[in-house]
Amino acid sequence: MAVAHTHRPAPVLAGLLPNPADLEFLRRRVTLHGRRRAAGPVHADAGSLSLGTATAIVFTTVFLDQAFYLGIPPVTTLLVDHAAIVAPLADLNSGLMEGGVIAGFWSAFGSMAAYVAFLAFALFVAPGWVNRRLKQLLRWRRMKPWRRRGWRMLDDLKAASSNLRARPQRFWWQLWAVTSLAWIGRYLVLNCVLQAFAGHTMGWQEHVLAFARQAGLYVLMVVSPTPGSAGMAEMAFAWLFRDLIPPGLELTLAMIWRGIGYYPYLIIGIPMMTWWLKRVRLAGLLEKE
Repeated sequence: MAVAHTHRPAPVLAGLLPNPADLEFLRRRVTLHGRRRAAGPVHADAGSLSLGTATAIVFTTVFLDQAFYLGIPPVTTLLVDHAAIVAPLADLNSGLMEGGVIAGFWSAFGSMAAYVAFLAFALFVAPGWVNRRLKQLLRWRRMKPWRRRGWRMLDDLKAASSNLRARPQRFWWQLWAVTSLAWIGRYLVLNCVLQAFAGHTMGWQEHVLAFARQAGLYVLMVVSPTPGSAGMAEMAFAWLFRDLIPPGLELTLAMIWRGIGYYPYLIIGIPMMTWWLKRVRLAGLLEKE
């Protein structure tokens, strides 16, 4: 009688091969990263993932994106003189406006740091404690309008924590590499636009300077009062990068930059969100039946 043998990779190779579940998580995370650029934070595909995996992808995407925002400005100050990064502030010719820009940056940076610290604590350090304490807060009478939604979000956060804490260290290195490559590629779009119209070959110092200023710009865009920082991002581009491009092209290049890196996501995101919301609503109606 023939004995069936199951082929397994050698122990050395097995340690190098990625876990299929981790690859699927990474694929979903990259997909969601693109969707968040188009339409903000959304939940993962309804009905195709377990609750723990879906919420883990959402919270991991938010956590790593915000961590990247926070990490890039300090790193760029090690490569480029801080005075060169903030040089455009001198063109404002107003101490009040200059102070407002600085206050806006640090307010956004501090808010993001607090949010990342909260997610880290809630996901990895003490998820049970955070869940209990915030549910106690939601029991207050004044919190009644938000109680049901808040409890659901807290349960999702706890489910995500269970999923993420079980992941190996290698998984997190892979995920951070995916996040960094995605955002570095997005940042370099601006560098390519600047180089295309600069009229000369930009040196690495100019590219790093543009990268550093863009890192600060993305932090400021967090506190923009307009959706997607529309208007604010274009004006800030014209102000921040005027010393790197020929005079008179500031707003034109700002529109080209946004036309490559933002408006396509918005145009694609609107029908995608409409389709996704219809799908989620239909799934909710079927569950009630």
